Amino acid sequence: MKAFPPSAIEIFAASYPESATKLTHGLVDHPLLALPRLVELATALPESDVEYNAGKLPIGIAPEDIPSPKLSIAETIRSIEENGSWMVLKLIEQHPDYAHLLETTLAELEPIVKARTGEMLTLQGFIFISSPDAVTPFHFDPEHNILL
Repeated sequence: MKAFPPSAIEIFAASYPESATKLTHGLVDHPLLALPRLVELATALPESDVEYNAGKLPIGIAPEDIPSPKLSIAETIRSIEENGSWMVLKLIEQHPDYAHLLETTLAELEPIVKARTGEMLTLQGFIFISSPDAVTPFHFDPEHNILL
């Protein structure tokens, strides 16, 4: 199953790497992205690769000022629609099923990326799970990102 329709590949090709664009994709109903599977992933990852916080934060809050979560990782995901939180599961490629999902998804974009900015050197996947209206504090990432 392809993650991106041909129109999304065309849009990506027209914009990468110079400008941001919106990409449509077919991953919304992917079984690995369903909440029960994300609970399994979150509890299988090392604690250092799971970050979760309250979602009602000021945009410019210092990391040391972020309050500690009150729920467990699993409880946070299971109640994400109501609990006012956000979380990120980092380096999902540590899990074989998610490594495959990451690799096959990025393989669809790889010819465009390789021609414009060179080989994809380190494939890393992060999954963000958030409550409605949650705020991720302002930050900069040092690499190109494809956000879906």
